[in-house]
Amino acid sequence: MSNKRDNSALAPILLIGLAAGAAAWYLLKTEKGRETKDTLLDTFNELSNTFKEKASDSINQVTEQAKTVIDNLKARTSNV
Repeated sequence: MSNKRDNSALAPILLIGLAAGAAAWYLLKTEKGRETKDTLLDTFNELSNTFKEKASDSINQVTEQAKTVIDNLKARTSNV
């Protein structure tokens, strides 16, 4: 009974491995696959750069807001 369970769990893993191998073959061995891979990598790099820029902008905005709050608190406490 346990052996039957082990075999049924192995089938999806083998199918995933087969699909991954087929995708890798397509992306590495065919001209269209290499074009697709290059397009995917370019898109990923563009998205990554956009994310980095937006994250940097957000961090700068938060930093500026924090400085403003700190300056306001300093001004209020110096008057007390």
